[in-house]
Amino acid sequence: MAGPQYTDESSLSPGTELPETYPQLPPTPPESKDTSADELSSLSSQASIASLSQQRYTLPPPTNLPTEILKEDLITPDNQVPRDPRLIRLTGIHPFNVEPPLSALYDEGFLTSPELFYVRNHGAVPHIDESAIPDWEFSVEGLVKKPYTLTLKDLIKDYEQITVPVTLVCAGNRRKEQNQVRKSKGFSWGAAGVSTALWTGVPMYELIKKAIPMRGAKYVCMEGADKLPNGYYGTSLKLNWVLDPNRGIMLAHKMNGEMLRPDHGKPLRAVVPGQIGGRSVKWLKRIIVTAAPSDNWYHIYDNRVLPTMVNPEQSANEPKW
Repeated sequence: MAGPQYTDESSLSPGTELPETYPQLPPTPPESKDTSADELSSLSSQASIASLSQQRYTLPPPTNLPTEILKEDLITPDNQVPRDPRLIRLTGIHPFNVEPPLSALYDEGFLTSPELFYVRNHGAVPHIDESAIPDWEFSVEGLVKKPYTLTLKDLIKDYEQITVPVTLVCAGNRRKEQNQVRKSKGFSWGAAGVSTALWTGVPMYELIKKAIPMRGAKYVCMEGADKLPNGYYGTSLKLNWVLDPNRGIMLAHKMNGEMLRPDHGKPLRAVVPGQIGGRSVKWLKRIIVTAAPSDNWYHIYDNRVLPTMVNPEQSANEPKW
């Protein structure tokens, strides 16, 4: 896919000016009249400017913040979430599982605007009071010596912020073609269940190191605020992955320079490069260090890949699968 390219400043001759298409900072959203939101945005910008000053990013595509509640959503629990009408619904009206038209995704270039970024929801989007966003809390607990709780406001104020481009892809991307060859358990995604954005936040390893994992700790489980028929959504990662700075696993509160939108985890989510999108937990509330992988229902029954010799009927009838 063609798109703007990154510029390596070290390769430029002295006195060379960068083209205007390469801004020093990702764009920021318009000023809000909400005092707490303004305060949070200001803290975020101040905390991240040092880490951004030596980096240059491609210009995100033009974005339009949806303001209209679509008529399809008026009869669902998501009747307060504005959305782009171009998104293609894959599982009926609710829950909201969508991808953009492939031509629109292509036209966006390297970075995807939030309104066209694919969405995989298992249920209703948690309703969050705007005034409470700075005080959004999440915990770091489990097999750690120093468990603690942190607010979003303190996460932004007390930790260095980084901004990196990360591509997320749903494990079901192009499953429609797979289902034509051999029927699977999942619904039929096209080829647009993949998107790239600039994510701003804090490396997860910084938060885990602060808690000091204990002997026997091997996994990091995460849980979101989206309450579903089988409990809250959750999954896990290997602890040694999370502690590896080169893997780039982070907690993000901004997407393409603006606060996360509701369908993308507002106000806080995990972003896990190189893994299926289901590992990047949205509306993050708990980080639990454990000795074993997550026993969350959605980790076991939604996100695991079955061996090729196991068919959907066998996995449904045999508990071990």
